Amino acid sequence: MKFSEFVLSEGRRETLLKKYMGEYDMQTLDAILNDEFTKATNYKYVDWIFNHLDFASTTHALEVLQLVKDFDRIGKNLEKKDINQYPDVAELMGVIQSYSSKSQEKKIESDAKKIYEDGRILIVKPQSHKASCKYGAGTKWCTTQTSPGYYDKYTSGNQGLYYIIMKDFDISNKFYKIVLHKDNIQDIWYVVQDTPMPPREVDVLKVGLGKNATKAIEDDFNENKNKIIKELFNPKNHDHAVVTYNLFNSKKPLTLEFKNPNIFNEKFAEMDLIVYLGNEDNEQIIEQGTLKISYSKLPENDSYYFDIGYHPDDNFEPPAELTTLWHMDANFGLNLSQSTIPPFKQVCNILTSQIWRRLEYDKNLQNFVLGGKKSWTPNRGSYGFTFERKGGLINKLVDYIDSGKEGNAIDFLEDAKIVRILVNPDGTKKYIGRRGYIQPKGYFSAFFASARNAGILSYKRKNKKNILTKGPNFDDFKEGNLVPL
Repeated sequence: MKFSEFVLSEGRRETLLKKYMGEYDMQTLDAILNDEFTKATNYKYVDWIFNHLDFASTTHALEVLQLVKDFDRIGKNLEKKDINQYPDVAELMGVIQSYSSKSQEKKIESDAKKIYEDGRILIVKPQSHKASCKYGAGTKWCTTQTSPGYYDKYTSGNQGLYYIIMKDFDISNKFYKIVLHKDNIQDIWYVVQDTPMPPREVDVLKVGLGKNATKAIEDDFNENKNKIIKELFNPKNHDHAVVTYNLFNSKKPLTLEFKNPNIFNEKFAEMDLIVYLGNEDNEQIIEQGTLKISYSKLPENDSYYFDIGYHPDDNFEPPAELTTLWHMDANFGLNLSQSTIPPFKQVCNILTSQIWRRLEYDKNLQNFVLGGKKSWTPNRGSYGFTFERKGGLINKLVDYIDSGKEGNAIDFLEDAKIVRILVNPDGTKKYIGRRGYIQPKGYFSAFFASARNAGILSYKRKNKKNILTKGPNFDDFKEGNLVPL
């Protein structure tokens, strides 16, 4: 607000304050004059408010102020657009309430989708509980009860409620209103009393409705069946999804980016796929193409079967080592309504999982990512080891073998000061581990099994003992070229 406007506004406030000071207490005056709405509208409603209060009360004054705020919001839509045309608070209140009721009625009507209408019948699909109560009035349908529970139950997922109103029937006729509940399995028709119609009555009713009306219902329901698919592949709702894996513990994440979803019809869609290797600072595209998707509705609510084929981009040249790598084809079933994850993200997650299961053991990809390093798969159980080339028992084992010493597992553990051996006077031995006496056979067996699984360790039989020796990956581990997957 400019300074000159501020001065005029404050002057207007002071004038009104002096004008009504003797008539109303300061609390009431402050409540009206200091309200942000009053200031924003430059006090133009103040005279009307103070001249039309039914009694002097701050509470009453604030109630009238709220009416005036409502009038300011909707006044342009009323027949009397000037507040001074209203002689009292009661008439202003009545007009505002009437307008609000009509607006609410229009809102409820807009919540009912008109499926079909001719001179005899009206068919609507209520899309809110209030619309259900309005168009189901005069019936005993559970979907018109005060609580919305039954309405929600019979409209969730891939279900539909259709209210058929017979214009020429008297309200006493049990067929004056009929509700059709549809799902993927069956259609059930109910009369006014909420009792199902027998098949013969349904057949007669369908003839009476005519082909156009019954076709309109079927068309709407079939359109509704595909609403999730339309949501799934609508690029306005989802432009892309990104799923990332830490690839072979290489610190080179593998990222699958799904882009540009596009639905063609009730059976086919497609989207682009780009595969990146590395992070944002050092990112390399290693594959790109298009996923061709066919899908079909399963009997279960909102369940679909997807069959997906991958078509590489002919204009993209992947690294030579990966030209025969990609196996992107996939198929799976999925209930899209049983998760809070958006449908598009669900499909991308499942698809990525299937692709990854094929890639994680692919030697071409491993060699390309690891740059020639060898890999192994640790036992990920409670005793699993991944081994690192920096300290730890595995490196003591490597140094022990590399030194030329010959011994079995317990000999190494004694050398590494994990086990102490006591020789009794009679020549027998006692073995003491970290927590007391032990049986030497099998002690630290998980460690030795993992080292053998990694190819770091092997055994040779000598003098009735299993002597520790170098495994096929021993040298690679020493050089830091053995990666656990």
